[in-house]
Amino acid sequence: MKEVLADSRGLTLLEVVAALAILAVVLAGIVGILGNSLDIWGAVTKKSFSHLQAQLGLAFLTRDIRNARGVAEAGEEHLKLERDSGEVVEYFCREGALVRKEQGAEAVVAEGILSFSVKKERPGLYRISVKGVSGGTVFTLESRASPRVANW
Repeated sequence: MKEVLADSRGLTLLEVVAALAILAVVLAGIVGILGNSLDIWGAVTKKSFSHLQAQLGLAFLTRDIRNARGVAEAGEEHLKLERDSGEVVEYFCREGALVRKEQGAEAVVAEGILSFSVKKERPGLYRISVKGVSGGTVFTLESRASPRVANW
């Protein structure tokens, strides 16, 4: 007599449905983790860009003070520098941007700037502060510079 052998090479419908359910749960978890990671990456990138803009503004202010013959006016949100050639370079804030004006031409140096100030600490030394906002948090960067004669 012949024996009837059960075909054990395939999967039952119940096994396939169970495997798909487990796969769906695992994939949903992975998609959730990736979504959160992208949100965090975007927030960190935005904060880094805001800090970079403020650092750039501070670097421009510091460089121009160091290369100036003298500081004509310094205060809250306004700076006027004199070059060796007699030309004047001005800085001011407009609509959240640090603007540099030279020979009548204006250029935005940095965006996302709430304010800046240049204060005389002692003869020949100025403290420069740039205030920015990043993700709702206000931060301040500071530097110090002394004007000196330069040929530019």
